[in-house]
Amino acid sequence: MARTAVSRIDMPEYCERSYFEAFVNALVHRDYLVNGSEVHIDMFDDRMVIYSPGGMMDGTLVQDRIIDAIPPICSAHR
Repeated sequence: MARTAVSRIDMPEYCERSYFEAFVNALVHRDYLVNGSEVHIDMFDDRMVIYSPGGMMDGTLVQDRIIDAIPPICSAHR
């Protein structure tokens, strides 16, 4: 929040592009084979939580993966 001499100007906590990117990723990368599932967006005073159904292709949890050990895969080189 920024203040001027006579009023305040509300500033977003994140840029609009960040919200847009998060929403697009949630929709594009969700698992559409999970019947009855949907993307959920929960807004709180201190955070936004986006839930997109699905998981890793091999069934593991991202929390159990060592991110630095995952090799990049470029679809153009398959």
